Amino acid sequence: MSDGDALLAAIIANPDDDTPRLVYADWLDENGQPERAEFIRLQLLSGYTIEQDNRQYDLLEANRKAWSAHSPQSPPDRRGGELWEWVFERGMVEGIFCEADTFLENWPRLTTATPIRHLALYDAGAGHLEDLARLCWKPLPTTLVLGDHPNAAIGYSWGPGAGPGLVAGIRSELARNVRYLLLSMYDISDNVVDSLLAPSIVERLKQLSFSTCSISPKAVDRLRTYYGSRFICEHAL
Repeated sequence: MSDGDALLAAIIANPDDDTPRLVYADWLDENGQPERAEFIRLQLLSGYTIEQDNRQYDLLEANRKAWSAHSPQSPPDRRGGELWEWVFERGMVEGIFCEADTFLENWPRLTTATPIRHLALYDAGAGHLEDLARLCWKPLPTTLVLGDHPNAAIGYSWGPGAGPGLVAGIRSELARNVRYLLLSMYDISDNVVDSLLAPSIVERLKQLSFSTCSISPKAVDRLRTYYGSRFICEHAL
């Protein structure tokens, strides 16, 4: 393992600690990557001046592709868009938005290259959810966004197939640290609701959101009773 890889491993092992990131920035300075080092230090500031904010933006725009070099070089997805969208926090890629298929194919490389704290997957059907529930890496994500058929035509029929996968995901080790959970375009069955009402999950989640899901008024009332203002349900069907 190279010095750079060892420093990245330290960041992944201690995602809430700024010190490994600052040590990594020093190493980048010493190894011909001063702009990357500067960007990390800027994002670690507790507050920005306008000049610092503009500098951070300019650095990222000029170097985003290079700094995300650990991402797979894949063709556009089937809707013609980019497969990956990256979110940088505290100098590192901490958020990923992509197709479920693509993430499942590449997760070992991704999770050893950057501390993934926020994961958003689309086209996540029943099989994807069950596969995802079997995965585990460190650090565990704190934000999990799952969506099925985001561009579905009007009249799309929600089937019950995703229910077991959602239940497995909610109960999985992967979801143990999730604080923000958003589900989109799913049939929210009674079993899914029961899983979300487990005391440990109610206590842990800071926000539970449904967007364009098929869910009964009774289920909405049950969730709202336990979650209160932490539960958001938009465009229920």
